[in-house]
Parts: sequence; C-alpha cells; structure tokens
Amino acid sequence: MYYKLGISKFNEHLIDVELNFQAEWENPILELPNWTPGSYKIRDYSKNIINITCDYPISKLSKHQWKITSAKNTNIVVKYQVYAFELTVRTSYLDNLYGLLTPASIFFYISDNNNQIDNKGNQIEIDIRIQKNWKIFCTLNYTNSKYLAINYDELIDSPIGLAHENGYELLEYEIDEIPCEVVLIGVKGNQNIGKFKDDLIKIQKYSIKLFGELPYDRYLWVLYVVGKGRGGLEHKKSNFSIINRWAFNNDEDKYNELIELEAHEHFHAYNIKRITLDKFGPFDYSKENYTKLLWVAEGITSHYDKVTLPRAGISDEEYYWKNVSQSYLTLLKIEGRKIKSLSEASFDAWIGLYQPHEGSHNFDISYYLKGGLVSLMLDLEIRHQTNWENSLDTFYLELYRLFKTERFRYTDENFKQKLEEITNTNLDKFWKKYIIGVDELDFEYYLDLIGMKIEYKFEKTPYLGVVLDSSKQNVLKVRSNSPAMKGGIYSKDKIISINQFEINKSTYDTIFKNLKSNEIVKIHFIRDQVLKMVEIQLEDPIISKIKIIPNESSSDIVKNRRKLFLMQSK
Repeated sequence: MYYKLGISKFNEHLIDVELNFQAEWENPILELPNWTPGSYKIRDYSKNIINITCDYPISKLSKHQWKITSAKNTNIVVKYQVYAFELTVRTSYLDNLYGLLTPASIFFYISDNNNQIDNKGNQIEIDIRIQKNWKIFCTLNYTNSKYLAINYDELIDSPIGLAHENGYELLEYEIDEIPCEVVLIGVKGNQNIGKFKDDLIKIQKYSIKLFGELPYDRYLWVLYVVGKGRGGLEHKKSNFSIINRWAFNNDEDKYNELIELEAHEHFHAYNIKRITLDKFGPFDYSKENYTKLLWVAEGITSHYDKVTLPRAGISDEEYYWKNVSQSYLTLLKIEGRKIKSLSEASFDAWIGLYQPHEGSHNFDISYYLKGGLVSLMLDLEIRHQTNWENSLDTFYLELYRLFKTERFRYTDENFKQKLEEITNTNLDKFWKKYIIGVDELDFEYYLDLIGMKIEYKFEKTPYLGVVLDSSKQNVLKVRSNSPAMKGGIYSKDKIISINQFEINKSTYDTIFKNLKSNEIVKIHFIRDQVLKMVEIQLEDPIISKIKIIPNESSSDIVKNRRKLFLMQSK
C-alpha cells in the first residue's frame, strides 16, 4: 500500500489523501478504524472522511466501510480528504501553525469480508507533501523520502507531528547511545526546554535502573503547548501529549503534574506496549476490544508515574505523599467506588470512563484513580508477604524478561496466577476485596506498613451533597445518599435561596457557615422553568482534606522500609 498526503489546506483543516494499492481480492473493502489503541472509546473517525473518489465504482457499506467493485490484482487509486480540527492525542488537527495526525483517523486498511481476511500485515509507504518550512516528527523509518511501516499496527502506533518553522522548539540528545528528541509545538509559554529535557532524562535513567535498559532504539517526546487542554497517549517509540503552556516554571505542583504525565506515558513503553495482554495486538479496529485488566494497563502505570518522581530525584517525598493524599481524597468523594469493582470498570471503559454523565460518579469509578491506589497497596502487600524480598518491581522486571525471551503475553485469566508465581505470594483475599470486589480500601493499614498515617480535616459547614458550578447556583452533580438526593434536588436544578436567603457566588460561604448539622432548611430552586421548594435536613460535615504524614512512633525498621520504597528496589 502506498499513501500520499498533501498538507496545504491549513485554514480549511483538510488533509488530501491518495491511496494506491493492488487488490488482493475481488471487490476489496476499505475499512477505517473506529478507535485507536490506548483510548478505549468508539470515536467514529469516518465522520471526517469526505469527497472520496475511486477510479473504479465505490459505494459505502457502513459508517466505516467502502466497497470497490473491481477484479482481483487490479491497481486501484482512491482519493479523499480528512477534516482535521480536533486537537486531542486521539484525533487529528491541522492549522497554519501545527498539526497532529492520528493514523487511525486517516489511513484505511483493506479487507475481504467474504473470507474474513485483511491486509493489515502488509508493508505501507507514506509520502508526506508539505511546505519546506514545516517540520515532520514521526518515528516510522524514513527511506527514499518516504515513511515506512512494516504493518498496519505499526502505522496506527506512529502518530505524525507537524510544525511550522516558527511553531516549535526542539532539543536532541542521546541516552545509552539511543537518539531522543523532545519537541514543544505551539505558541511558546514559560517553558525551559533544557530543564525539561533534563527531567525527561531522569525518567529514562530510572527506567534503566528498573528494567535494565530502554526498550526502544529511538524515542520522541512530542508536546503540544496550548492555553487549555491536557492528555497523553503512549506509543512504542514516542508519546504525544497536550499540556498547558504555562505549566513549566511558576507553579511547582503544575510542573510536577506535567512530569507525571510524561512518566506515565513513558512507563507505557514497557507496560502495555511490550508487557501486555494477549488481545492487545493485532487489533480489531472495527469494534470494542474488551478486557477486565485496564486497571493493570492504567492503574499500575498511574502508581508508577507518581513514584517515579521521588525515585528519579525529580521531586521530594513530601510531594509524593501530597499527591497520593489528593488521589485518596478524590476517591472517597466518589460513591461509585462502592458500586463498581476495578475489573468491572475496566470492562466497561467503552461506555463508562470515556462517556461520563452527571450521575456517573455515583455508579462508576476510574480505573486510573482507584487502580493507582490499589496498585500502591498491591506493591506493599507483596513486600509485606515476602518480607520485602519481592515487589511490583520484581514482577515487572520478570515480565519484561519474558517478553524479550518468549514474547510472553498475559491474559485476563492468568494475570493473577503469573503475579503470584513470580512474587511468591497468595493474593486471593486481596483480589476478592479490591480487584473483583468493592470493599473500602484499608489504606491506613498499608500506609502503616511503611510508617505513614493519615490526618483528616473536615469541612466547616454541614453536608448538603451537591456539586455546584462557579456561580454557586447550578447543580452539576448530586451525591448518592446525600441530604440533597434524599430531599429531591437533581442535577441541572438552579438553587435560588436557602431559608429565603439568596444563594450566589458572593453569599454562598456566609450562608453555609451559619447553618448547623441536622438543621432542616428550605431550599428554593428552579427546574424546567418552574420554581420549586423542598425541605432538607443537613448532615455532619464531610472530609475536606487528607494529609499523609510520617508516623513518628513507627520502628526504625519500618521507617527504613519507607525509604527503601521510595528508592529503586528489586
């Protein structure tokens, strides 16, 4: 297959595509993916395919399939355009300063529905035509002025960054003789690309300490610096991120969040891109690919993105525990933790995490958030059972060895067994409680194993159970079993007054500070342009802040284990 991309219609946000191929079957079918690996949502990329033509009769079979009426071995030319104006790491974007081409949204593969076969194993050439004052960033092999993918999966895993000469900043470096590039694309903010590069190198050096080597022969960090937006997507030889252009210098916490994002995507170069599920490649791009182990893909990675910073010498211990504290507080505010297990949340990702609604927090849970906290507990459980001889590090180091020597892939069915076998543990109780069950996390027990404890602070006002927008009037969410839900307040209601006092941004705090627990209040609100009133009994204040701090009464052995935990271990 040979693709030619014409990149010139910047202000129209259109990519001109020409596809040349020889039909391996009679009446071949063009198929465009409905999703892209690493982002578990049907995205219907075909909605942005326009003006498709062919030198043979072509007709649409479904939302993402086109049938070409031709004989076998016919040389076929297909031309079409792709509308690209959605800047996320899962979609394509083009303007007169930069572009991001997500392959799943642009490139077809060819199938024969009669025999249920396709050409995804074939080599693919891509010729990108763009003005000379633009730069292309891509990890595909570049030969004879063309990019070469050994198969369709490699193409889909190789996004293409584009930047006008005035729209990017680039640094090149080597680590262990592996060439790397970090590029910041977009209108410059407060970045110090030199310092940023140094911290990325620290992430890579930590990875070498953990796994013994970097898993790639080159690596590309591509970050789009924007006014609003955040996200990242992992690939075998790169990661593409969208970050705030002011995240680099002025606020240490914001900068650390940026580094965590990069640590997260880089850890994926091992976890998922190499150490992975049996069903994660070759992919079926036409429909959902289900697994109960997305908490392993993203939750364990979320655990490592946090712990990488102190282990790599990027942040201190205090920041790490502050970060974990905030995650735990966030979890405690999500009622869905009592309803849906990590296994279920993983399986339901396609209709859950990526498609939330105003009630999702009461029924669903993020396998990133809870998965990260449970992975921390799992690490400590393994260490505790083996008297600190083994850990999650032990497990991943061995899985990486098995990947290199046997191309080993775990399954939904054998992951737990493999974990127990490698770490010499019995995790039946842990699994029943925290992976397939919805028990409350015994977080304090696990923190105590490394000499830490939790300090709780509570709100100074009684509990109503609503989440309001910035106006302090419009109800965004109502928490399960809260006074508001029991009393009949709904999402999308607009609260007008409490006890006949007007509620708004300037009065909210004053009014609530003068209310008491168990007090019955009259709330007036508007629903569907109708004024309504309910009486609600307020409840005791809920937790407002969590701080994980050292337990000074812990033994020296336990305190030393905390230090060991925040260092690279075996």
